[in-house]
Amino acid sequence: MKKFSFRLQKVLDYRDSVKKEQAAELARTHHALAEEERHLDRLCHNHDASDLPNVSSAEEIEMAARFKESVRRQLLQQRKVIAEARDAVDAAREMYVQRARESEVLTMLRQRRYDEFHEEEKVVQRKVNDRIVVQRHGIHKGSEGEE
Repeated sequence: MKKFSFRLQKVLDYRDSVKKEQAAELARTHHALAEEERHLDRLCHNHDASDLPNVSSAEEIEMAARFKESVRRQLLQQRKVIAEARDAVDAAREMYVQRARESEVLTMLRQRRYDEFHEEEKVVQRKVNDRIVVQRHGIHKGSEGEE
């Protein structure tokens, strides 16, 4: 019996490796987004903590106002960074989906070719079995005629 050989196996292996690399990139972008969101949470906490009710002098009021304005600017900047990180995640996800489709197409083609190969092998095996049966039947008929 012949061994199955898929002509595009190297291409399929390459596409699978590219898909794995893209999956790793997607995971990295998700991780970066999560880090940026945690940073935003810390900034929000700082912004909430900047409402100091026990400020007594004008200098302390001015410092608190500057701190609050600084935190507000950092919040706005961090929201922009998060929007960019989300865009990066979306782009990485789109690339992963594209790579996965390419790999899946070749995998389905490989399976189809394997099924065709297997069916051809079944047909060959049936023909061999039929020949054996015919030969045995001929031998048995020949030995019956001699008796």
